Amino acid sequence: MSKKDIFFVSVVDVKQDEQILNPHLSTINTNAFNQLSRLKPSVYDLNPITGAAIFRHKNTVVRILDFKNLPTKTISHTAIYLLQALIMEFNSTGRASKIITLHIKKYMGLRGLTDKKAVIEQINKDLDLLHRYIITYQNKKVKSKKKCDQNFFDISLCQGKGIEGQYILFHLSDFFYEYLTDAYIMSVHPDAFKLDPKTSSFPLLFCIYSHFNMNYGKKNAHIISVRTLLEACSKIPTKEKAYPQLSQRIIEPFERDMEALNFCIKWEYCNSLGAILTDDQCSNWNYDIWIELNIKFEIIDHPLKDAVRQKQTKKAKKAPFKSLTS
Repeated sequence: MSKKDIFFVSVVDVKQDEQILNPHLSTINTNAFNQLSRLKPSVYDLNPITGAAIFRHKNTVVRILDFKNLPTKTISHTAIYLLQALIMEFNSTGRASKIITLHIKKYMGLRGLTDKKAVIEQINKDLDLLHRYIITYQNKKVKSKKKCDQNFFDISLCQGKGIEGQYILFHLSDFFYEYLTDAYIMSVHPDAFKLDPKTSSFPLLFCIYSHFNMNYGKKNAHIISVRTLLEACSKIPTKEKAYPQLSQRIIEPFERDMEALNFCIKWEYCNSLGAILTDDQCSNWNYDIWIELNIKFEIIDHPLKDAVRQKQTKKAKKAPFKSLTS
């Protein structure tokens, strides 16, 4: 990745009232949006009258219009890769326009792809899928007044999309534009986009980064539960479906997908407060022990790795975006 592909963005985490200097690719960190990558592709209800499929994850419900007429009756997680890339482009350009333009070669470089014809074909499929998304988010515990934390009903991501020349065009819906401009910001390692979309590594990485972004400087910043991470694994079956092969179908794929993050995350199992595993836990290793464990992690070269939280005045809450090349 060249210098021109890395955006140095001065942003603010309004939720924590602190200034954050973000030297990596910049995406958003919101509860509703994070759940999109955690939808299980084969778990949905199909409305026989409208043909729409309904996917659910915790507080988020996604209806995909005319789902029954899609060539493949599933959701493509490469669509989330594309949506994330579009949002990063939106952030890097100062969030000024509702129409995001992303060069195809830039997206290919981010994903590590070389077959342009195949990429364009997949982009068109993913754009079509994102255009069909109708999203509802309901959280009974909302305390924040920020728009990105509020409940919303039946909103679309875009009002237009397509490919024009060498550019991907994504015309944000009015609601999603306002949502993005008010969303919390977090940095993400650019090589995340090279992770295999057939695994759960991508949502796992975002789950860990999201946890750290919300908790850096606190005692629990580097500790997250296995249960929380497993909930993010869209490609790993539930305990009920995997039984009795819990190790082969859940634990082993989980560890494989976590190991794929070694380029940016070091991790190990631990107990509460980072305590090491006991001899009894190691010698009697099974699913029931594993699911109650935590993961102690370190994000390599994260810009907030050694950051100390410092309160700031309200006047600094809307710092301008600055590109490396501006």
